Amino acid sequence: MEEKQDIVYVRGAVIFNQMVGVLEVAGGFAGGFVFGATALYSTGDGQTELDIVIILYILAAIAAAAFINGILRFKLIHELREYIPILSSDPEGSVKNLSFRTGVPAPAVAKRLRKMLRKGYIKGAYYDASSGKFIFQNRKNVYGQDMSSMGNTSIITVECRNCGALNRVNRGSVKKCDFCGEKVQG
Repeated sequence: MEEKQDIVYVRGAVIFNQMVGVLEVAGGFAGGFVFGATALYSTGDGQTELDIVIILYILAAIAAAAFINGILRFKLIHELREYIPILSSDPEGSVKNLSFRTGVPAPAVAKRLRKMLRKGYIKGAYYDASSGKFIFQNRKNVYGQDMSSMGNTSIITVECRNCGALNRVNRGSVKKCDFCGEKVQG
């Protein structure tokens, strides 16, 4: 049986949040447009009562907040897909290295990683603020894997040409990258 990579993002959580993001963006845009346009029209017609106009503006603001939240949700998922391959190829799990490779300041990277952990996007890891490292529980040395601990299997680690993530593949076989879906050959 093929072993899974120790650094794993939770696909179910990511897919669920993508669907929620689509609903937030679409619903927020539609609601903001309808409630905002109605509120503007009602403000100028002189016949609509003030309390109804205020409610319409409040509903438009709530819809705009949902729209913005959906956009931020998509941004975090995009960053997750950018960070995971980099972290999986860094044996130290250094946030400074991740910061250097992404061009994002280290405190911002750490904050985003903690948010990804809190939202359940990543499992089997935690952020150690004192060392500035992203620690992976039960992680083997990815580069010089101890093959003796795996018995006589022929599983090797291969870097994906598309995203750079390290994947465990049976020697001589082909599988999809755990992160981007590109074919990886062992």
